[in-house]
Amino acid sequence: MIETRQTAISLAQWSLVTEFHSGKIKTLDFPGIAKNDFGVEGIELVNTLMEVPTNSHLDKLKEKAAENGVKIGRAHV
Repeated sequence: MIETRQTAISLAQWSLVTEFHSGKIKTLDFPGIAKNDFGVEGIELVNTLMEVPTNSHLDKLKEKAAENGVKIGRAHV
């Protein structure tokens, strides 16, 4: 029997830095964009790209990630 491994990739928020800086994308939209536009189920966050890096904002972001079936892998601070 041959055993296969799947490699999981994630999308870094920094990959879309221009869109975040221009206001075209908001952090709460990022999990849906990662899943629906790029087909990935993992994201990496950057605190300097978050509009409001507070606990309540992070809680909302976790909810959005769960709604979209996306895991938050790393948060760069």
